[in-house]
Amino acid sequence: MIERSGVFIIGGDAGSTIDLIPVVALLKESGITVRWFADSGPQAQAGSIMARHGIAYEMRGPNLGDDPAVILFGYSNKAIDAQNLWIGWAMTRRATGGKIIPVVGYDDLFVNAIRPNVMDAEPDEILVISPLAERLVRDRSPGAKITVVGKSLHIPDERERQKKRVALRAEYKLGAEDFLVAFGFAGEPADHAPAQIDEILRQRSVFHPETIFAFRFHPAHPRRTELAERMAVSGLRSVDMNAEPLLDVYMASDAVVAGYGSTDAYRTVLMGIPTLTLLFPDDLEYRMEIVYPGGIPPIIVGNVLWGVDTVSYLASMLRRIREMPDLARQRTQERAAQFRDLCMPDAAERIAAAVMKYL
Repeated sequence: MIERSGVFIIGGDAGSTIDLIPVVALLKESGITVRWFADSGPQAQAGSIMARHGIAYEMRGPNLGDDPAVILFGYSNKAIDAQNLWIGWAMTRRATGGKIIPVVGYDDLFVNAIRPNVMDAEPDEILVISPLAERLVRDRSPGAKITVVGKSLHIPDERERQKKRVALRAEYKLGAEDFLVAFGFAGEPADHAPAQIDEILRQRSVFHPETIFAFRFHPAHPRRTELAERMAVSGLRSVDMNAEPLLDVYMASDAVVAGYGSTDAYRTVLMGIPTLTLLFPDDLEYRMEIVYPGGIPPIIVGNVLWGVDTVSYLASMLRRIREMPDLARQRTQERAAQFRDLCMPDAAERIAAAVMKYL
């Protein structure tokens, strides 16, 4: 079937690596050999994900004897050294008369495939998760071969969400009417979460006094312990749910506030949980730099009112959600329409098929 060394998988970030694990299972079922490689950078999470799943992997660049049939990699935000190295190696080998090694990249969210720091190392094909993602990539790279494969996000149904909400609130002694807001602070850029906390603490009096917060910090953030300690003594009413899975905390909440790079924010929108996106401190220049069209993150495309650029506006939106919960959920369900493609079943099968056509 395959005379060479099968498929080399290059992992960087956790999200894309997790999505590629079922793809590898399908490739192996078809008799295709697979070897895993992880980015060695300090921000890379692929190695820990592979270790957690019992996957053997190497942390190195190409060797003289490497001869894969196809290279498949998961796009990353910051952990890009390995993907650029392997793509560059394959393209240089091709340009100097060596065997052609097809390279396929999978973008597990939006725009990682068109960030300036990866545009010099373009693959033969880019796999994206939705038509919106395809449009974003096409605008920046009009000549690229792009295929929509979906994402197959698991979205708990309303019954499951309500069951989790009731159980978790009971465990933490929260009443059914308590207004719980979950904050999911991003890990990148690393300076955002501290700046957001500074702003929130400076203006804490603008929040409704009966609001209860559950603050969560990205596990990869270098100051997560310090930041959590600051919020614990902030004077804001809060409950420590750090021992619970983040999505469970979100399901127990009346509103979610998250960074614009959060995958879970798309899940909460799809579940109908009112979800606000943090846009302060003002980082429009950075958002333009990472090629969000007009600086608008995909999570709020067409729904910019859900982006909060000041603490006072954040507090105002939370009050509206508190006072009109049914309307807030209805509006959230309406904005979820453009993200339904993220729930497409069989994304792993489509990714595997995209790779196998090169074998």
